[in-house]
Amino acid sequence: SADYSFIGGGCCNKTTAANSSIVGGTLNTASAACSFIGGGKCNLVSNTLSTVVGGQLNTASGMLSFVGGGQSNSNSGYYSFIGGGKCNLVSNSLSTVVGGILNTSSGVCSFVGGGACNHSLVKFSFIGSGILNCITGDSAQLDTRSADVIVGGCQNKICGNCNLNSNSILGGACNIICSTYSAGNNILGGNQNTIGGSFRSYSIIGNGYQNSITAGSCNGILGGFSNGLSHNYSFIIGCNIDSTTSATTY
Repeated sequence: SADYSFIGGGCCNKTTAANSSIVGGTLNTASAACSFIGGGKCNLVSNTLSTVVGGQLNTASGMLSFVGGGQSNSNSGYYSFIGGGKCNLVSNSLSTVVGGILNTSSGVCSFVGGGACNHSLVKFSFIGSGILNCITGDSAQLDTRSADVIVGGCQNKICGNCNLNSNSILGGACNIICSTYSAGNNILGGNQNTIGGSFRSYSIIGNGYQNSITAGSCNGILGGFSNGLSHNYSFIIGCNIDSTTSATTY
């Protein structure tokens, strides 16, 4: 044990840095100053003032990072948090994964609440839960993106490059917002609805199936199916309708 370090009990635990502590468990290692492991098995803390409370095969390698429990979770972000779950990853500062399985939070101040296989890769982005939801973009331009939200659902995606900000998908399945220089677009639910194109702002799709907004701003589709909207200030209520002019309700 290192100077001023503590091992309360357990088996084959090791402290190699000053002021580090392991309360119990098996095969745990605290290798950074002022680090802490509560218990569990094969956990590692390798950066200053970081913590693994318990679980198995968890790693806290960012300064002031925290892993509460679970299995095979990895937290390498500074001031970041993993509550539990399995095979979750946090790799940027001030980011969070609360739980679930195979979730990733790699944008600065990004958040994943739970679910499975969700990926929040953009700064200030939020995924509440669900399965296979993703907020992403070109890796070279992620710093131009921020504050996108997916609340839940399955296989929903917000993507694009260059100042795509403050867009949201509340739920549903296979809905996509993918644009550039766009903000404030929303899909509330439904299946396979899409908002795309460039310079798109304040568009909304309420629900329905295979509806799309490809151009224009401040426009919307209430629901239905197979509607297409491409003009400013227009709104579609119904099915199989394509817009033909601006400032019109169909």
